[in-house]
Amino acid sequence: MSRTSQNPPPPQSRRWQGRAHEFLLSSLAPLAVACAAEEPAGDNVRDVRATLPPETDGYRNIVGGEYVIQPGEEKMICFHLTWKDPTIAVTSVEQLQGKFGHHSIIVTTKEPKPDGTVEDCTEQKDMYKYGAFLIPVDELPAGHGIELPQGMKIVLQSHYVNYGDQAIRTRDAVRIRTMPTADVKTWVSSLATNSTDFSVPAKTVGSEIFDCTIDEDFELLLFGGHMHEDGKSFEGLIGADAASLKSLQRVDEWKEEYRDSPPVMLALKAPVPLKKGTVIRTICEWNNKAEHALAFPEEMCASFGYIAGTKKPYDCRKDKGKVSW
Repeated sequence: MSRTSQNPPPPQSRRWQGRAHEFLLSSLAPLAVACAAEEPAGDNVRDVRATLPPETDGYRNIVGGEYVIQPGEEKMICFHLTWKDPTIAVTSVEQLQGKFGHHSIIVTTKEPKPDGTVEDCTEQKDMYKYGAFLIPVDELPAGHGIELPQGMKIVLQSHYVNYGDQAIRTRDAVRIRTMPTADVKTWVSSLATNSTDFSVPAKTVGSEIFDCTIDEDFELLLFGGHMHEDGKSFEGLIGADAASLKSLQRVDEWKEEYRDSPPVMLALKAPVPLKKGTVIRTICEWNNKAEHALAFPEEMCASFGYIAGTKKPYDCRKDKGKVSW
């Protein structure tokens, strides 16, 4: 595969620039960032809690808990809650996050905890507890929706890197737009691939390559990759098998700003068929200029997207294959 020249994102993807993605699993997607208060609080903790807009015209705010992050700390924070309202369909997803934030998304969990529980979920082992669910998206096509069932246990996961010189107080939210389930013609769910066990030695160029195999028929609406500042290139490929892969999205020159606003492949008007047995290959390459090895979560290797024709998220981990939730 030749990856020697930068391929600019297609025109239809440029409106996604300036939005932050990270799936957790990295995810990773175009996101919108809300303004937050930035004045030092009385206890010498800087207040960067996200401003919450009014819930009007079908919009709802899913709000997390408060957490203080010390200077120099990188933290993933998970807030547990239950969707108690009647089952609805979600048509758009927006992150509301303060300064120093990398992402704020809604994930599912294998280990639900009482509503209001706030826990540190920074460690690599913690990633296996959670699966992608509501990845930020401006607006799905008309008649498309993501099911949010009544009684579903969900987690608001936030990622912060406090590179400032004082502690920060965070409180994030995810803003969703809803419609009645009766108006849904096509159900949509998230797609994510992720690796957390890579390591790039100091002062070297390294890469991570892994495959995932689709186990039912889907249509792909959106696809993108996720890495951080040390990313060098990214590519996602698909094919009927590992011997017949073709590039789905390629970024030959990964830029620092792509950590928060990655290029994406949009196929909202002409979905890409993904038949059962289709292989998705994720390729991440990094240029490690640091004096230490790069590993998760300082760097990440993931792809993210939305698939049509199913209510079930597709979540694949390099070391575990498909993960069920």
